[in-house]
Amino acid sequence: MIELDGTFAFVHAGINPDRAINDQARKDCLWIREPFFEHDAPLSHVVVHGHTVTESRRPTVASNRIAVDTEAYSTGNLTAVIIDPAVRSVNFAWTTPSEFGVRVASVEPIWLDTPKALLGRFRT
Repeated sequence: MIELDGTFAFVHAGINPDRAINDQARKDCLWIREPFFEHDAPLSHVVVHGHTVTESRRPTVASNRIAVDTEAYSTGNLTAVIIDPAVRSVNFAWTTPSEFGVRVASVEPIWLDTPKALLGRFRT
């Protein structure tokens, strides 16, 4: 249910912050909202997740999580996070409907913390 890659954990909905990353319940990985969204303390990994549409309909970044559900089913904006640990960068792109079908464009996220708070989490 979780894919770990360096500093990042990729999961559908989120994790239970009271459990170790390797001891997560399948139900939480697929369905959790609270207490995951209320948890603002550091986690062992930065959790990249979807499942719950962000309030702004844009990717949202905190020091402990990255939310990428931008309501693609109704907005047409399917979001991807582009993580480059070699240069310690996190960028975002999304699809947007166009007269020719779909185009891909970069998108600025909503930062709940300073970018430095997240980028400082990279492991080398």
